[in-house]
Amino acid sequence: MQTLGDLAFTAALAGAPLLVLTTCIMLLSSPQPRWVTFSTASLGVASGVGFVAYWFLWGRSFDLVDAERPDSPALELGQLAAAATFAVAGAGVVALWCGRRLSARKRRTAALTTYRR
Repeated sequence: MQTLGDLAFTAALAGAPLLVLTTCIMLLSSPQPRWVTFSTASLGVASGVGFVAYWFLWGRSFDLVDAERPDSPALELGQLAAAATFAVAGAGVVALWCGRRLSARKRRTAALTTYRR
């Protein structure tokens, strides 16, 4: 079961940046209110920084283990914080996109209902 969890974690770290990048592109390429553009850009940058920081710290940890030195708890905590930053910011971008899609659908449905009367 441990292997399945590791596989899911690795797949999330590999596939999530593509999802966040695609979502940011979709939100930024369509006309949106300023707060959506600002939020998307901020969350996208935070997600990117968390992703790069995670892999940087992972490389430092790998070098320590490769040199047969103990891995520092602070390094592991940094990895966890970077992964959490990436995950929360990425989820925020996706939630923002879902909210914008739902509000657009609601407006479109309301416009069609008004038109039919």
